[in-house]
Amino acid sequence: MQTPPTTQEATLIAIPEYTRVQPDVVEVVPSAAEQELQELLESALIGLPLLPEAAARAIELAENPNADFSRLSDLIRSDPPIAARFLSVANSALYSRGREVPSIQDALVRVGLSGSRDLLLQIVYACSSLGLRHFGPQVRRSYSRAVVSGFVARAACSELGIRYCDAYLIGLLHDLGEARVYRLLDRLDTPPSAVEAAVLVDRYHTEAGGDIARAWKLPQDVVDVCAGHHRASLEQSLPVRLVQIADLLSPEVAARAEGGSADECLDLGQLALLGVSGEDAAAIIDHATDLLSPDPC
Repeated sequence: MQTPPTTQEATLIAIPEYTRVQPDVVEVVPSAAEQELQELLESALIGLPLLPEAAARAIELAENPNADFSRLSDLIRSDPPIAARFLSVANSALYSRGREVPSIQDALVRVGLSGSRDLLLQIVYACSSLGLRHFGPQVRRSYSRAVVSGFVARAACSELGIRYCDAYLIGLLHDLGEARVYRLLDRLDTPPSAVEAAVLVDRYHTEAGGDIARAWKLPQDVVDVCAGHHRASLEQSLPVRLVQIADLLSPEVAARAEGGSADECLDLGQLALLGVSGEDAAAIIDHATDLLSPDPC
C-alpha cells in the first residue's frame, strides 16, 4: 500500500492552474452565402453603388454657402432622370405642402442648398432597388424606413432644442449599407433565403454603409453613423445619438403616418439613456408624423 503524500509532495503534484478542461465551444461555420458576402465586402469597392456625376458635382456645390443657384440648376438638369425625380420629389406632399414649383431653379430656392443635397442623395438612394432580381422589395422597404428616420431625426432636434443642420441627412443615410448588402446577395449564383438575407444584412450593413459613405466622400458625421449607429455607449456622438433615437421612434411614426399605430411599445429605458423622456418621445413622434403627413390645406 502506497504512503499518502506529505504536504510538500502534495503541493508538487497539484494539478496546474491552466489544465482545467473548458466547456465545449460550438464553432459556427458561415454559410456559403455568408462566405461569398464576406469575400465581396473585402474586395475593394465591389458592390458600391455609383454616385452619378451630376449628383456628385451638385452635392459638392451645395456644400458651398456661396453657391450659384443657376449653376446648381444647370448641373441637375444635365442628368434628365435625376432632374425629373428632383422636381417630382420637390413637388411631393413632403416638400410642397400643396404649392407646386415649375422649374428646377424654383425647387432649389424652395428647399435650399443643404436641402438640395439631401434630396439628391435621397433620389440616388431611392434608385438602389432597381435591377434587383430577388431583394427589390426589401431594399424599397429599407429606403422607406430611411426617409421616415430622416424626418424623425429632424423632429428630434427641434423638440430637444438641438441645433444640427444635417439631422435629416444622417437619419436618411445611416442604414445605407442595407441596400449594398442586399445588392451583393442578389448577385450570388444561389442567393440566400429572405430570412438568412435579413440576418446577414443586420450583421454586415454597418461595415457596408461606412464603405459607401467614404467612397462618396460624404461628411464625416455620415461615415460615423453608418459605421457606428449600433454601438452601445453612454458617450455617443450627437449624430449617432440622433439616429439611435430615430431607430427607436420611427416604427411608431411610420405607423401613424399611415393612420395606425405600431405593434411594439416604446423602449422608454433605452430612450432615457439617450436623454429622451416619455414626453419628449411623444412630442417627437407627433412632430415627425406631421412632417410626413400632407397638409390638408
